Amino acid sequence: MKTITTAGEIADYFIWVANDTGSFISNLKLQKLVYYAQAWHLAIHDSPLFEDDFEAWVHGPVIPALFEEYKKFQWKPIIKEVKQPQFSPKLEDFLEEITGEYFLGTGFEIEIMVCREDPWIKARKGLPRDEPSHAIISQESMREFYKSRAVEATTITTASEIADYFIWVANDTGSFISNLKLQKLVYYAQAWHLAIHDTPLFEDDFEAWAPGPTIPTLFEEYKKFQWKPILKQMKKPQLPQAVEDFLAKITEEYFTCDAFELEIMVHREDPWLKARRGLLIVEHSDAIISKESMREYYKNRAA
Repeated sequence: MKTITTAGEIADYFIWVANDTGSFISNLKLQKLVYYAQAWHLAIHDSPLFEDDFEAWVHGPVIPALFEEYKKFQWKPIIKEVKQPQFSPKLEDFLEEITGEYFLGTGFEIEIMVCREDPWIKARKGLPRDEPSHAIISQESMREFYKSRAVEATTITTASEIADYFIWVANDTGSFISNLKLQKLVYYAQAWHLAIHDTPLFEDDFEAWAPGPTIPTLFEEYKKFQWKPILKQMKKPQLPQAVEDFLAKITEEYFTCDAFELEIMVHREDPWLKARRGLLIVEHSDAIISKESMREYYKNRAA
């Protein structure tokens, strides 16, 4: 199958990103970034970026020739001056998406992630975690697995299911979650999913209430708790793995904030402000915060 670049050029792109942002990139991390670029290109565009195969090494997928090129750096940052590789705008946009999704992870964090996924696991055929392997991770297995993940990522769930997830997190961690805080967490989940995946998690709209974005039906469901913690015993919601992974990131970013901190945060952001059209902060409004305004604003924040 025709390819459009080489593994070396993709590696140079990520090294350039590291240099340009003053970030740390080791050989371990580089291998994983190049792997995810290949995997998602196979899944989304049905074609490989480059010919090289990955082997299922102990620490994750590795292209041996690429590993040898940067072996001298061991676990230290790769020191290499490179100019920004010249790719087509379409490929550059694609690599920017991969960068946005994975680049902030450490080499170890990305290793944990990839070693939980089927292509690496199945290629190793049950070998102990610390046993060497040169088994090839087939491009077909990568295509099938990540294509299914892409389908999962666009799965529409409901606002109540997302709310249940955050209530479960609160129960599981012994944390306080009020109706006010819950609304903000569900809002940020919807907003960032629109920005990152270009699709909503659920259909419900948020209204620009005085305390911040609110889904009226969700508010009514937990209204009886007023400002007190929501008391609801529940099992962990069964969500698609891609959605669960996404919500784990939202939890990490926002869950430790209290309701008041989240309220201040969201009051400073354009979607809520623009929907209210200059109303005083204490005035009630049932104006809809459009999904498009959420998508555009948080997409710009992610850029």
